[in-house]
Amino acid sequence: KIGAKYYKNSFGLDRKVINKTMQMASQFRKLGIPITTFMIASDPYLQQFVREFTETNNADAFIHSENFILIDKKGRIRGVYNGTLPIEVDRLIRHIGLLKKEG
Repeated sequence: KIGAKYYKNSFGLDRKVINKTMQMASQFRKLGIPITTFMIASDPYLQQFVREFTETNNADAFIHSENFILIDKKGRIRGVYNGTLPIEVDRLIRHIGLLKKEG
């Protein structure tokens, strides 16, 4: 927010937004408030931003692809699912139910 108006950025990462975000991350760090970030993205610029933000805030970041991997109790991979597609998420939920029944 700038005065009574809001700043709108529709072009991705820009220095104004990045600088303000990093200032806030630093303030939160001084207050002892870590910000854990979970991100699903393949954009290397966005991943770098999250790494820098996490370092500035002294917190944790979990960066991964859109894929979820289902592993059973014996450590075997039972499936790979695209977590951005509802049909794949439904499939994952069904397979978790089947694994639970297996014990």
